[in-house]
Parts: sequence; structure tokens; C-alpha cells
Amino acid sequence: MLGNSLLNGQIGYRFIPKTACTSIKRYFFQQEYQIPFEERKKHRNIHVHEFFTRRETSIDGCKVRVIVIRDPIKRFLSAYGNRVVGHNQLSRATLTELHGETDPQLIESLPKFNPDLPTFIEHFDIYSKVGDIYHHCHPMTDFLDGNSLQYFTHVFTIESLESFPSYFNQLYGKNLDLPWLQTSGSKHSVTELGSEHINFLLSYYQADYELVKDYYTPGQLLG
Repeated sequence: MLGNSLLNGQIGYRFIPKTACTSIKRYFFQQEYQIPFEERKKHRNIHVHEFFTRRETSIDGCKVRVIVIRDPIKRFLSAYGNRVVGHNQLSRATLTELHGETDPQLIESLPKFNPDLPTFIEHFDIYSKVGDIYHHCHPMTDFLDGNSLQYFTHVFTIESLESFPSYFNQLYGKNLDLPWLQTSGSKHSVTELGSEHINFLLSYYQADYELVKDYYTPGQLLG
């Protein structure tokens, strides 16, 4: 499986969007290079994701293989709040800037710019054609190359991340806090969803709920 090999190949990290991966990559960068990412001059014009994507490699041989997971529907709601509301990824201005020359038909196919949550779900087949939306919303299983969570030696839920730095601080021998980034946008709850929206998301993330069944179930989310 591809991921990021760290601590001279001892640690392998497989990121999944909307599972605190920006924060975790910043944490690992500072552990590896002894300087915060934003203070590294030669990386000033690239995002931390770009830095780590350029360095993806097989993590099969890593002694420690780590992943962070999240309830699939909560992950979807977080992606909507952060990417659609916080970053305006579905505004006409942003779409024109990013896709106006390469795919103007995509822009015109959208039923509504800056959609509310119900509209976003009801027309998700269209909105997910926007690359940034697809990347942040498509199932966690798509990032795992067919592997189950048993592939990983350490599985953290997003709710248990307070234990993440303490474990890796011991491996690195340096005491760093985990930064909490990508918090812009609005917060949304499953209580905002109608039954038709919930049923769609349960179907869309069926494989994800099977993947994380030992940690999350729809029953826990829906009460």
C-alpha cells in the first residue's frame, strides 16, 4: 500500500481526507525535520499535502503502519462544512477559476452554486464530479487498495487522537503537540438530514461501514 514512510522506514502513514490528515502531516513533518512546515522556506509555495504526496511510497515493510478513521457519515458532513461552506469550492467564482477553461460544461451542469446540505446530497452525483469534492467525500475504502484495517498495526479513531502524539513522541523522542487544522467552515449533524438523505449516505458508504464495523455503526450514529 502507498503511504508515507517516516522515521527511517519504521512508521508508515496512510492518510484519508477529513480524518485530521493535515494536522497529522504537519506533526510528522516537524518530527522528521525539527522545524514547523510553515517555517521551511523552500516549501513556502506548496501545501503540506503536496509535499507528502510527492513522497508517497510503499509502506508494506514498515514496522508501524498507522491510519486514522472516522464515522463515514460524520466524515461526509465534515467535508461538506469544510470544502463547500468553508472553502467555497462550489461557488461560481472558485469553479470558474479552477475549471472555467478546462471544463466549463461541468460548471454549467451544477444545479446550484453554494448548495445547502440537502441539495448537495440530492445532486451528489453531479457535485462529486468536481475533483476537490470527490477527493474529500469518496469512501475511505477507495484509499486502501483492497486492504482491511487489519493491515495496520495502529488504528486511531478521530475521537481518540489525544493519544496519537503521546505514542509517536515516544518513538521520535521529542515531545510535540498535534496541531488542529482545517477547522474552517460550518458544523453539521445527522439530525439535519431527512430519511432519504440518510438512506443515500448509508448506501454510498456501505463498504466503509463494513470496514469500520468494530469502531462505528450506523446505529450508534442514528441512535
